[in-house]
Amino acid sequence: MASGSIKVEKGDYGGGGRASAEIKSVLSRVGVSSEIIKRAVIAVFEAEMNIIIHSYGGQIIYRVDEDTLEVEAIDTGPGIPNIVLAMKEGYSTAPPEARELGYGAGMGLPNIKKNTDFFYITASPKGTTLKFHIRLTPQENFEEIPVKVIPESKKCKHCLDCIKECPTKAIRLRGDEVKILYHRCVNCNRCVEICPTGVFDFLLEVIQPHRDGFLDSLSTVIIPSPVASKLYIEGKWFPWRDFMKEEYGVEVVTLIPWDRALEQTVDEYLSNSDLKNLPVISPVCPSVIQWIQTEYPSLIGYVAPYLFSFIASIDYYVRKGKVLYVPICPSQIATLELLYKNSNSIKLLHPRALFDFIRESRFESTRGDKCISALESQANYKYAISGVVPVKKFMDKLEKGRVGKELKIVELYACYGGCYGFPFTDLEPHYLSWLMRSSDLFDSTREEVKTLFMASSFKPRKGIRLGFSIRESLEKLALIEDMSKSLPGRDCGVCGAPRCLDFAEEMAIYNASIDKCPYIPKKEKES
Repeated sequence: MASGSIKVEKGDYGGGGRASAEIKSVLSRVGVSSEIIKRAVIAVFEAEMNIIIHSYGGQIIYRVDEDTLEVEAIDTGPGIPNIVLAMKEGYSTAPPEARELGYGAGMGLPNIKKNTDFFYITASPKGTTLKFHIRLTPQENFEEIPVKVIPESKKCKHCLDCIKECPTKAIRLRGDEVKILYHRCVNCNRCVEICPTGVFDFLLEVIQPHRDGFLDSLSTVIIPSPVASKLYIEGKWFPWRDFMKEEYGVEVVTLIPWDRALEQTVDEYLSNSDLKNLPVISPVCPSVIQWIQTEYPSLIGYVAPYLFSFIASIDYYVRKGKVLYVPICPSQIATLELLYKNSNSIKLLHPRALFDFIRESRFESTRGDKCISALESQANYKYAISGVVPVKKFMDKLEKGRVGKELKIVELYACYGGCYGFPFTDLEPHYLSWLMRSSDLFDSTREEVKTLFMASSFKPRKGIRLGFSIRESLEKLALIEDMSKSLPGRDCGVCGAPRCLDFAEEMAIYNASIDKCPYIPKKEKES
């Protein structure tokens, strides 16, 4: 059994969500189904916020066994004058400061009851006690996701930036070796862009495409939108495209029309479907989708069931002949490997190699035009969020049911500035984005981009699950929690893990030595 107690302070709106996050972590690590986790997160968060808004303070106590999550939310008063009224949807006694922050809609207790299997509440002037149970079921089906980030440990200077910045805490420093935990990594670009010494790169050989017949038998080269926009700004897009046609007989196309087609298709999906899960998450960033599969599986049902634009484009052009694609993040490489693992019809070229090839090709650049268009304003039902920190905050809110229903579509990008913030560019991403939206730059009327194909539904990933069954996972979790008690709780990263809890997992599962922690006295280590 796993258990814990979280103190909840009156009026601590900024701290709201700590209890739900801790319980979510426990349920994820023991392998509970995504739908159960979503119900638990909503119920615990509402109970936590009730204490923050309406009481003098209290605590959330939880117990997890093989079958059930049990939660008690206990506060120290002033109680609930009329429980029958409090259970009605829309009834609220929240103070003005809570309403200004978006709380106090009168849905707290009704939401808890709706998402639990057993619900009990009692109140007096001395305080309120709320109890609820949720029956647990294991997650059965998982999807395996290859990791396409590779570290070069000899370049590491132990600055610890990577282990602190990785959104899923997938990086470890074990002695002089940089390790990536494959079950956590979501193939984003964060470590590639944050490392000052270039330790991380795509797991993709950097070759010279004009040698060894690499370009032979190609029919199409597909260039992602940000790469095409960068080349246009530098005055290279149209001359290089013409050079490739004349020199190699290869057609060079961009993803820009396909990106626009995906946007239009998701709009149609929204208008033509009776959707229960809003907002719809547009499948624009495979890193974010893999992140959802790993840490937010309850949000899979929010993702529009369409192919990524780069996959739809490849799927079309590969029917005409061999295709060369330039991936701009490891998640694109991983997605392509899953779909085209044994195909000889697709070649991949590292973006660094593409830029080297273009620089060495003999053609004259034209003067790059300055961007003259303004960034298109999003409709009020649609929003784009970029960067791992803002995206994480949004997914946390969505999982807790705290995103307003007026938002219908959201585009989530792991990179700052969206795909235009990929690591191998020196241009400001929003500038590239403005350029993409200039309608006269690239042909967007091609017939083939008018249809995107439905994709198979995504499945959760094993992620941070500790064992094959809930029982085995609980046993490992108990061992980890026991070991964490001997650690100082500094979360400094000096041991090579981002947090003390992660280091406790290293000790429990990977036999890491407690000697790596510099803050434990030698006598305690020996004992």
